[in-house]
Amino acid sequence: MDRKPVFIIFVILCLLISVSCSNKREVTTDDIDNIKLELIEQTEEANGKVFTLKLHNKSSHIIVQNIVYLSFPIKVENGFRGNDFKIEARNNKLNINPGEELLLTVFAPKESMKEIIILT
Repeated sequence: MDRKPVFIIFVILCLLISVSCSNKREVTTDDIDNIKLELIEQTEEANGKVFTLKLHNKSSHIIVQNIVYLSFPIKVENGFRGNDFKIEARNNKLNINPGEELLLTVFAPKESMKEIIILT
């Protein structure tokens, strides 16, 4: 007996079962738009700037793992250019529930900010 058709039917059934059993709703661009990041405070220190940010999860999903970075454009003669340098915020955490707010802090040392402008 040829087992190839039986194997193909088995694989198709497994795929259908695995797809139909998923009850998780897909993340949409509207969900992403409901995750808000707001600059709360910017303070100058002797050796750099400290930024306090508020992350508010207004989506209906849990943010399983968040890592927030601060990046900024570099001032050049006729405008700005991109910048690959980024600083990771402190207080990132796992599992931010819907409706939850989280305060994050970012310290930007003066050495990294010599030729840039931070727009607030």
